[in-house]
Amino acid sequence: MRSIRRAFLSSLIVASLAAPSALPAFAQAVNPVPPATSSSAGIVMPDNTTITVGTGGVISAGGLYAPIMSAIPTATSTGLTTAYNSGATTNGATGLNVTTPNANAVVGVYKTAPVAPYTVKTLVAMNGPLINYVTTGIGWTDGTKVLDIVLGYSNGIRVAVQTWSSPTVFSANLAWALINVNPCWLEEVNNGTTLSFEYSTDGVNYTNLYSVAIASAFVVPTDVLFNVNSDGAVISGTLMSYSD
Repeated sequence: MRSIRRAFLSSLIVASLAAPSALPAFAQAVNPVPPATSSSAGIVMPDNTTITVGTGGVISAGGLYAPIMSAIPTATSTGLTTAYNSGATTNGATGLNVTTPNANAVVGVYKTAPVAPYTVKTLVAMNGPLINYVTTGIGWTDGTKVLDIVLGYSNGIRVAVQTWSSPTVFSANLAWALINVNPCWLEEVNNGTTLSFEYSTDGVNYTNLYSVAIASAFVVPTDVLFNVNSDGAVISGTLMSYSD
């Protein structure tokens, strides 16, 4: 019996040496994955796909939201250079930042609105602490009154359409939805007769939250506003993507 076993094992060894390709998959040599390389077109991955980096450091493939992100927004690139109320505005690594003072007030930056029809599309982020009624968003102002869509916190992360009679006088919540997503895509649309506010978690599929005829709107939409409301805390909001 022992001689039979030895003969059998010897035949296996001889067969494996004679035909390495016949070895089971787990016993065959594994080829290492080649590293990514660079070229004039961008970064070439092992599967031959190419990642390119555009203006503002925007990656055109392989990054979260990459196909739809704008260049990194700044005050100059967006045109949002006129201060609304007060607050510190800086051009950060991820976008345009507005920081509030410790007060219940809307602060931000605005510019003259484009000629209708137009859509302002943004990706905004709240930068803690997430306490009730802190918000950041986009909207319209006439220099005093505000009609906007905001990403905010109130027992969960919500989007809401709000009105303010002045920087320090809150008027009303016109609509809201619980989404628990931060950052979030917000857009405002002026088609010439109607103002609309929409939100999206992926930047492509939008849900309408509120629409109103311009003739009946809370504010004449003369200026586009990016704003933050701290409700008594020092927070900041970041405009991470912007197009109009």
